[in-house]
Amino acid sequence: MERIDEKRLSAADQRLSFGVFELDLRTAELRRDGNRVKLQEQPFRLLECLLERAGDVVTREELRARLWPADYVDFDHGINVAVRKLREALDDSAETPRFIETLARRGYRFIAPVTRATAPQRRRGTRSWRVIAAGMLLVAAAAAAWWSVRPQKKTWAGKTYAVAVLPFTNDDRGVEYLSDGLTEILIDTLSRFSGIRVMARDVVFRYKEKEIDVRDAGRALHVSAVIAGHVRRENGRYVVHVELIDVRDGAQMWGDQFTATATTLPTVQAQIADALSDHLWQRDKKWQRPRDLPVDARAFELYLRGRDALHRGHLREGAAAIVHAFMREPKFAARKSAAAAGRVLSAANRAFSGEPRT
Repeated sequence: MERIDEKRLSAADQRLSFGVFELDLRTAELRRDGNRVKLQEQPFRLLECLLERAGDVVTREELRARLWPADYVDFDHGINVAVRKLREALDDSAETPRFIETLARRGYRFIAPVTRATAPQRRRGTRSWRVIAAGMLLVAAAAAAWWSVRPQKKTWAGKTYAVAVLPFTNDDRGVEYLSDGLTEILIDTLSRFSGIRVMARDVVFRYKEKEIDVRDAGRALHVSAVIAGHVRRENGRYVVHVELIDVRDGAQMWGDQFTATATTLPTVQAQIADALSDHLWQRDKKWQRPRDLPVDARAFELYLRGRDALHRGHLREGAAAIVHAFMREPKFAARKSAAAAGRVLSAANRAFSGEPRT
């Protein structure tokens, strides 16, 4: 993203919106729902730099050259303090970021969708955001209807096989959005196959963060096999371990490890689904699995982060991220199906009603 030239922008153009926040470059003010947020000069300038290149990594070296004098001694302390104060102002977290993502020893990336405000931000009520959430449902449902009338490949007509995808675990809160998102997408993907009966998200997510024996979980869910996984971050990459476990005796029927970067996550997610379906139907050579089209990596990440934000009750950020993902990659929205879109609307309603999230 090219650097913003404030002199060429109108007063309206100099307002950048993200989630419930608005940054006014002309008055050097940050507002939340129309109310001013106190922010010191250095964190403000840091936010401006990140917004200029939203979605891209801004290195520590670039920030140092732009925001600190050449003879500044303790740069590491200075930037750490600026980032911490900025996160406090945005109510953000380094462990589960909604706005600012840290890339160890490299720099920072602004991960939320950013738009130019055309009118002063005013606090929106519950009604308007219900309308947005409903609109998201209609977009995804319409796309799903379009997808359903496309020519379908052959499906397997043998005995139905019941499986449950347990919530993937992680050892880093910073990748929780990814472990939860991969679980949900894998449920959606496998449920498209006529030969598999897959337990719904709300059923399996009650086992999240619980110490359980997968055999006991499988028996309680009345399935033949359980799919378990773990996600960890290692040297800037994501390592995903997945295994298929027989509920009868706990034996591993299949297992593998996949390594992905932010740009290859959609491909790796498809590879995991392919490997699982291949194993489940390896004895039936006539069955043909429907193949997914490639998905834009940025749309994939936006969808995962938006889904995570909604389930945490951050409706506006979640809605904005998912709408942005669907607009960036329409065929990705089509594959989410009306049921998946319904979960988005359900999460939005829970955010307003105060019901507990699952």
